[in-house]
Amino acid sequence: MSGEPLRYAAVACGKRIPESEHAVSVSLPTMRDVIGYEQQRPAVMQQICSGYPRFISHWMVQRVQALLGERVVALRDEAAVGLLQRRLGVDLEVVTGVPFGAVRLPADRDVQLEDALHRFLQHTGLQLSSREAEDWLVEQDVLADETHEAVPSVAHPADVVRETLALAYCTHAAQVALFPSGMAAYYTVFDALDRLQRPVGRDVWLQVGWLYLDTSALLERYAGETRVFAVDALDELEAYLRHGHDRVAAVTTEIMTNPLLQTADIMRLSSLCRQYDIPFLVDTSMPTPINVDVLEQADIVLESLTKFAGGHADVMAGAAIFRPRSAWADAVRNGLCQSQPYHRDLNVLAYHIRDYRTRMQQINQHAAHLADYFECHPGVRTVFGAGQDGSRSCYDAVKRPDGGYGGVISVVFQKPLEQIYDRLPLLKGPSFGTVFTLCMPYVYLAHFDLVSTDEGRAKLQRYGVDPELLRISVGLEPVDAIIAAFEAGMQG
Repeated sequence: MSGEPLRYAAVACGKRIPESEHAVSVSLPTMRDVIGYEQQRPAVMQQICSGYPRFISHWMVQRVQALLGERVVALRDEAAVGLLQRRLGVDLEVVTGVPFGAVRLPADRDVQLEDALHRFLQHTGLQLSSREAEDWLVEQDVLADETHEAVPSVAHPADVVRETLALAYCTHAAQVALFPSGMAAYYTVFDALDRLQRPVGRDVWLQVGWLYLDTSALLERYAGETRVFAVDALDELEAYLRHGHDRVAAVTTEIMTNPLLQTADIMRLSSLCRQYDIPFLVDTSMPTPINVDVLEQADIVLESLTKFAGGHADVMAGAAIFRPRSAWADAVRNGLCQSQPYHRDLNVLAYHIRDYRTRMQQINQHAAHLADYFECHPGVRTVFGAGQDGSRSCYDAVKRPDGGYGGVISVVFQKPLEQIYDRLPLLKGPSFGTVFTLCMPYVYLAHFDLVSTDEGRAKLQRYGVDPELLRISVGLEPVDAIIAAFEAGMQG
């Protein structure tokens, strides 16, 4: 296979990636499909049979809601209902007699309430699990049987996941909390901190770097105020803290940021936060704890287990890891209103996470080779990665001795993205961290509202985010075959 482009069977628009009833990605093989998806064009949407669960409700979840009656919304559990009620500030009717959480919206339609509810589910990932929906439909004799999954039963799956993560983070399993999604982990920690900080006048969240879409949206929507600092603008952040620290609720960043893959000076941020007694949150979903060690610098580390930890794009889960001997970590953990992952999701995750370390080490190598290829290719204008100039030293400061630079690369080609994307013989859709190479026109899918207006494009330009950027999650295929696929895409 060496030197030959990957010959994936053509995956039509709207089909699941992977071929699993519980897949979290969806095929968008052309830029026309991407734009049609974002604009909700009927010709594209009628082909969509799946999608990332926070954005597209799974058909089984929709079936559960329909069976429970008009205007019912199903959530993961009672804790999720409590988080929803508190955030919306309303008392919705709680549907009883079901093993999950569910609320009924008022009979008189309230567009603002419905919009707030659906945005809450998108930002938090606290919707009903598709596997739990499936099991309930089987119990109700609506489905004949659950779909077959080639995943054996794992004894004590929650313990397996926590212990595997504890080993990766060099901590104790008791310091690891599991959630139904990565954003559920982030939101739940945010909610606990918000309840601690807002009553004492601390309602400003400082965001370092251009962060993931829903992290930024969550903070903009639910925090009292947010301020964004570039990863290389820590002098400005320090000046702000010098005079405004008494209003700051937390400082939050990603290593690396999404999709520019930049790393801020984690050591300096940690020092500033401790100087002013401010909680410090770091998301490590991109590089993973296999590659970086930040738990001693952060109070709380967040990770989307849907990504590299799960690795197969067929299960949603998240984790919060609390630093021992951190007063902020202890305070947040004691105040959590925590939803738990569904047991079948935990079983799938526990099965996949067994080879987390060896899988990441191989992906590190493949991504490094691919980055070298792009750096030398005349058809590539810009390459973003953990080892890029300007932030490599900051990444190296927290990189483990045996760690690498992760499995995600972003590139901007010399040609328009559409000319290459449409020809690229690789899987194309949202998400990252998969065992198969997965490409995503990130800015179009995450920030189409900005791409589609002059004002929005100006904002992207200010932050150095090129709409033509392609984010690549490198998989386990032979690296020569991955490179050959890009050669095929850039021809012509």
